[in-house]
Amino acid sequence: MLFRSGLALALLGPLVVQARCPAAGPARRRLLTPPSAVDLGDDLALRALDEPGCFEAVLTDRWWIVTGPNGGLLAALLVRAVQALVGGARPELAPRILTVQFLNGPTQGPVHIRATVDKDGRRIGFASAEMTQNGRAICRARVTLAASLGTGFDLSDHAMPAVPPPDDCPVLDPAATYGNARTRWQRRDVPTGEPGMVE
Repeated sequence: MLFRSGLALALLGPLVVQARCPAAGPARRRLLTPPSAVDLGDDLALRALDEPGCFEAVLTDRWWIVTGPNGGLLAALLVRAVQALVGGARPELAPRILTVQFLNGPTQGPVHIRATVDKDGRRIGFASAEMTQNGRAICRARVTLAASLGTGFDLSDHAMPAVPPPDDCPVLDPAATYGNARTRWQRRDVPTGEPGMVE
C-alpha cells in the first residue's frame, strides 16, 4: 500500500480503490475483534438472492476504521456484485472506471446490494449498484466496463522504484484511530527520496 500526501491506494480483490485518508483524531470506537489472520475473500463474499442482480453481504468489524467499515471494502462489494451480474454473459468486460458515493455509515450485519446494467454495448458497458441496510441507502456506484482493445495498453508498465527489502525498513506503529482495519496490514518506512512517500 502506498501513501502520498494523504492519498491512499488500496488493492481490494480485482480493483484498485482510491480514497482520502482521514486526519488523525481521537479514537471513537473500541476494537472488538482481536488482530488475526483474516481471509479478505470471506469479507467480500456475496450470497445471490432470488431476484437477478440482488445479493446479500455481511459486514463485520474486521475492516472498521474510526466509525465504520473501510470505504474500499464497500466499493469492492459493489464492484463484485456488478461483475457477478455481468460476468456470466459478458466475461470479456472488465471494470475500468469506478465512482462511488458514500451516503450513510452502515452498522455491523447484513447488507443488500442491487446491481443493474444501464447499457450493454458491443465493447463497453455501464452498470450501477446500490447497497442498502434496513431500507437505508449506504452507498451507490457507477461502473464502466470495457473489453480489451488488444493494443497492449491495458496494463500499466510503470516500474517499481528501487527500495530496500521489507525487512530493512522500520515498521510504523498502528494508529489506534483506524480501528480494526489497521491491524490487517503493516506499514513500513521506505526511503524513496520523495517527500511524504512511504510503503
